[in-house]
Amino acid sequence: MKKFLLSLAIIFSCASAVSAQNGTTTGSNTDAYGVDLSSRYMQLVGEADQASAAAQWMRADSLLVAAMRAEPANPLNIMLMSNLGMIRFYQGNDSLALLTLDAANRMEPRATIVLTNRAKVKVATGDTDGAIADWNSVLEIDSTNVATRYLRSIALLRRGDADGAEKDAYWLRDNAPKDPRTDLAMGTLLSSTARYQEAIPYLNHSIETEPAAELYAARALCNLMTGNLNEASSDISEGMRLDPADGELYLYRALLNRMRYRPDDARADARRAVELGVAASRAQALLDN
Repeated sequence: MKKFLLSLAIIFSCASAVSAQNGTTTGSNTDAYGVDLSSRYMQLVGEADQASAAAQWMRADSLLVAAMRAEPANPLNIMLMSNLGMIRFYQGNDSLALLTLDAANRMEPRATIVLTNRAKVKVATGDTDGAIADWNSVLEIDSTNVATRYLRSIALLRRGDADGAEKDAYWLRDNAPKDPRTDLAMGTLLSSTARYQEAIPYLNHSIETEPAAELYAARALCNLMTGNLNEASSDISEGMRLDPADGELYLYRALLNRMRYRPDDARADARRAVELGVAASRAQALLDN
């Protein structure tokens, strides 16, 4: 199942807690025909969970809607609404997903899962400011949320707010030093703000934890900028092995070839970087020389 969907086990455990708190059982709610709505509710939720696990999004959507109609006052509906919003997002219905998550947020403004899911959809639709606003709200409710700190740090950095990104990255460094996202946040921050030597240890840890082409690209740039050309070459090769279509790696190999006085190879790699989506303005100096 995709991330950001609450599983049936979590919902059932919440149901038990709610029932215990209210002094009720899930079998006590019946309709005019004696049908146990609570039992139907949980059956529908269980079927929706199975459909989600199988990526049967339309079926999962219908089942969640049916569950909420069966028991519209059930306090667990906030979780179902959050799941429903993400299911609609996975179906490609971004606008409907946002409307669903907005409705869930109105139901319970302090539900961090709703805010987190809505931020995910906003990022995907290009609304970085809206996502940051939702992450701000999450951290006002739970300042120790590591995942949100990491996501906000990266988003602030991309938006050009290096100071804000640094505050979040340093908070992660001081409060969650062993979390892999801390290494990612620190490595990204330091490499993006020209502190290349400082960034390398964090990128080393990130690559050891979960190798990825973009991490090799980031470390390759740091090695290039600190004169470690052999290490940069190794990073570029390994990154290209993982993702042969990563334009950043071709751009950095172009720079490496230029530093090794191979102008023809540099121009060829720069052209390939542009073909793979790198902005021509970034490669222009390598294309001209």
